[in-house]
Amino acid sequence: MLEHADTGSRPQRFPLHLPVWYRMAGETQWHRSVTQNISCGGAAIHTDEPIPPGTPVTVMISLPSTASEAGGCLTGQGQVVRTIEESRAAFAGFAVAVKRYRLDRRAEPPS
Repeated sequence: MLEHADTGSRPQRFPLHLPVWYRMAGETQWHRSVTQNISCGGAAIHTDEPIPPGTPVTVMISLPSTASEAGGCLTGQGQVVRTIEESRAAFAGFAVAVKRYRLDRRAEPPS
């Protein structure tokens, strides 16, 4: 599990555009998208549909394979902390805070 020390400052963000699947509580279908950036505290995710802050969401962020490691995905349950409007940023979407992730060996969610 990835965790960060609570220093009162925002965790460092990395501009990684990785495949991501997400679904809100109660949904059975996964939505596919891409991350705008990730940090140890969560991710910013592109989407056309607004998701209100406070919405519980499950995310699966696909990790690429390397020469020595098979790919997988970071899976975590979190909460939408903000909606990102395209007029204020380079993309529309939402930011999700996830306190803990687990590494799954599969590269995408089950169908």
